[in-house]
Amino acid sequence: MQPILLKTTVPHRPDNWHIGHFGRLAEHLRALTDEHGAPLFAVDARDRVEDERGNDPELVYIAQSAYRQLWLFAVEEEDGLSFADLMGINLFRQQGGGLLLSRGPGDTGASLYLLDTVGAAQCFNTVNPEADPDRRCSDRDDQDWPCYDAGAAGTMQSIQALEPVHSLLRRDDGRVIRQLPASPTEGAVEVPETAGQFARVIATGQSRRSGRAFNIAVAFERREDRWGELVGRAVAEASFQRFSDFPGDPEADFPGAMADTLAYYRNIALWLRA
Repeated sequence: MQPILLKTTVPHRPDNWHIGHFGRLAEHLRALTDEHGAPLFAVDARDRVEDERGNDPELVYIAQSAYRQLWLFAVEEEDGLSFADLMGINLFRQQGGGLLLSRGPGDTGASLYLLDTVGAAQCFNTVNPEADPDRRCSDRDDQDWPCYDAGAAGTMQSIQALEPVHSLLRRDDGRVIRQLPASPTEGAVEVPETAGQFARVIATGQSRRSGRAFNIAVAFERREDRWGELVGRAVAEASFQRFSDFPGDPEADFPGAMADTLAYYRNIALWLRA
């Protein structure tokens, strides 16, 4: 089994986003098996825990741990990853670890921006805004940009898989994933200028308010760095809500959507594992 760590960027608070909101994801990853029925992944799910210096030792030393994947849900409004955390995560990926980064709208999760290369795929309000100045506006009056309204929480949005269709966006039967969980406050991701040869946008959504298309996710392929080390794969996602538990039964209103969503989760885990 390959160990996966699901982690938030804030200490536990019952009135805030915490790791308990990602229970469906954790259960699904734990249930994935190989052709012999053996579990593929051992999944730990935890909130941030800070030491006396304000660091999370689990992130600082993750490169020395057994984990081979880190799924990071950047839910902080202010303080997030410390410098030591960032260095630990960078080393983890430089040693081949797989990384999923997800964030919220505006500056929610802005500490991700400081991660090497892959962090620059995440665009925020006060740091690293989207390259196109015309996009620096919000779909909602109550939320700073970037903020794309893809639909109410608990609903699904139609997505467009970009050609050539990435393996992250195909179901087992070969069909292309067409629906994923929506959020009224999607953030922004784009390919960094320095990563054009090994990263690309794999899917887009469309705002239900403005009609603007926006990027759903950027996939970073495995590559050799300048020292010949194999840097791990990564996915930069526009919304951590895509991975959270959602109310009600979306399948009743959006047939096939849960199959698409669970296939997306599985594909990320398998792709980062390979």
